[in-house]
Amino acid sequence: MSATLSWCLVDCITGQPFIADSFPLSLGDAPSAQPPPTPTAQPPPGCVLYPADNSDRIFLTPGQTRVALNGEPITEYQELVPDQDYALKVENRLLALRGGERLDEWQRQLDMSRWYFFDRHTQLAEGPIRFSDVVAVSQQQQRDPQATVVYPQGLTTGFYLYQFLEAIQSPPQPPMQPVAAPPPPPPAEQREPSLAYQVNQEAGELTCPVCWLRFDKGDVMHIALHEHLRGDPVLGEEVQLRFHAVRFSNQGQALDAMGMPCNELACPHCRRRLPPGFLDMPHRILSIVGAPSSGKSYFLCVLAKMLPATIYNRFGITFRDADPAGNALINEMKTQLFGAGSMEKAALLKTVLDGVMYERLPRMGRMVALPRPFVYNIASPKDPRLNFSLIFYDNAGEHFEPGRDSSESPGTQHVAAASAIFFLFDPTVNMEFRRRLHGHHDPQLTLTERLDQQETMLSEMEVRIKNLLSMDFRKKMNKPLAMIIGKCDIWLPLLGEEPLKSPFRDRHLDLTAIQSNSQRIRALLIELCPALVANAETISDDVVYFAASAFGHSPKELADGRFGPDPKSIQPMFVEIPVLWALTRVQPGLIPVAIGRS
Repeated sequence: MSATLSWCLVDCITGQPFIADSFPLSLGDAPSAQPPPTPTAQPPPGCVLYPADNSDRIFLTPGQTRVALNGEPITEYQELVPDQDYALKVENRLLALRGGERLDEWQRQLDMSRWYFFDRHTQLAEGPIRFSDVVAVSQQQQRDPQATVVYPQGLTTGFYLYQFLEAIQSPPQPPMQPVAAPPPPPPAEQREPSLAYQVNQEAGELTCPVCWLRFDKGDVMHIALHEHLRGDPVLGEEVQLRFHAVRFSNQGQALDAMGMPCNELACPHCRRRLPPGFLDMPHRILSIVGAPSSGKSYFLCVLAKMLPATIYNRFGITFRDADPAGNALINEMKTQLFGAGSMEKAALLKTVLDGVMYERLPRMGRMVALPRPFVYNIASPKDPRLNFSLIFYDNAGEHFEPGRDSSESPGTQHVAAASAIFFLFDPTVNMEFRRRLHGHHDPQLTLTERLDQQETMLSEMEVRIKNLLSMDFRKKMNKPLAMIIGKCDIWLPLLGEEPLKSPFRDRHLDLTAIQSNSQRIRALLIELCPALVANAETISDDVVYFAASAFGHSPKELADGRFGPDPKSIQPMFVEIPVLWALTRVQPGLIPVAIGRS
């Protein structure tokens, strides 16, 4: 341990400081001495602090004592780092703990006579309140003991109100004293970080767009800004610390342990950074499902290019990038596709399992691969109450195959949290479509090694959704399902000479035209692949069929086996129409609609 670094504890009730310059140190009712430890010795019954080898960090072991760290009960070894405030409740003793080189300044800013309330539901702080008035004020205001944090002035974390009440109503605690060292914890490489979440993942007003678990506004975490607070106990040493804020600036900004204002939020479950403005408006997930090489990445890139222009020019609605940093990958792919000088450069790499489109994050007690969300804001010019955020994902097609969605790789569970689902069907893989299109020059129709599992994948999607939502398998979802038959520049002639009707009428989305087009496409699918229609209409009671083409022309086969479009000839067809239709379902009133004969 550094020669200039020490650790200081302050009793939050009496104000008594204690410099921990001798380790191990008992914080509870442990005896003052223990026999020398042996390889089979058990930790002492009390809570003990002891140093890590060759490190400025220390370990906290609860032993058989009731211990809470920053409000949360612990039952196993915890590693503590310098320059960070900790609130320890050891049995009924309330302690402030911090390690560092200038602890005299930290002690001077602590004032145990002035306390604050912080409501985790409203994210509002109140105070200062005299220590002697905390109980009376909390009773007068009917504070929730389970959701109210109390902390003394100068401490950046605190205790739940019920813990504070337990402590002040108990008899005085014995003094802290050095004890013999307990057996050391396992080496760092053998210790699993504790991934247990303390927030109910099935309840709450908010849904994380990354791990899809639920939480309330008061459960959200903040991301420390100060460079000395780099290192999160779950995400690793290179990641900024995540923390529950209990101290705020006059402007309402959360303050980290070094007093820096923090504006970035994190999910309390997976700890991943939440999109900017996450708490300001509702979110809607639109899940795109499809087989490997069905064109999901191209569809999403083209959609990100076409939808902003269409929805603004047609309806005056703004569709904009809500998270430039988080959307960087999709923006780079869009630039590559539309700005390339050759087919080779325009061809996108296949989305692969655990590739750059995925992040490894904690979910339900283990580290798993989760797809990155791409977030956009939609703003109505007439009614701000209709504004919301729209979230897409670019999954590897293999993640939708039967048996792939294991607990270690729950990459497609966003379909259960989705407001609408898009199934992108690839007709160039289907045998009946290939027979009808025999003689067409598109090189995708000449491939023979691709297996068509799309009908099975649709059934698998239904099973996953209903299992995750604990639905009766006899019932249908109340989510809209858009069946998108892709690469329509190849197969549209199969519908006959009459073109599809325009989905727009007098700055309205023409739902009658969309239904008419859907009926024609559905009739073709019943003729060529009836099981696809049967499966789709078993899943949802709101199914509409769409034609779409991301390129508007046939790509060329490249030397590496990929297909590349001609960037100068890309003319997408109907790509944004399924999303516009879905928006009329998930946010009624946003897009003006026309119904009836035109």
